[in-house]
Amino acid sequence: MKQWISEFSASWRDRNFVCAVLSFLFAYSTIAILGLLIPTKIFVVILAAIAVWHVASWSWEFSPNFKQLLQHLKIFT
Repeated sequence: MKQWISEFSASWRDRNFVCAVLSFLFAYSTIAILGLLIPTKIFVVILAAIAVWHVASWSWEFSPNFKQLLQHLKIFT
C-alpha cells in the first residue's frame, strides 16, 4: 500500500496523468449530471451509445489480432 501511495503521488508530477484524471472527472461528472436532468430512458440510450462506441474502438485494434489467432488455431481460414 505504501508503494502504491508513493507511485500515485509521483504520478501527480506527470502532466499527462493529471490531464487524464481531470478528463475522467469531467466526463463522468457530465454523465452523472445528465442522468439527473434527463429522463431515464434517454439516459440509458446515451449510456448504451457510449458503450457501443467503446466496444467498437476496442475491436478496431483487437480484431486483427483475434483473426490471426483464429487462423493460427485453424478455426478461421
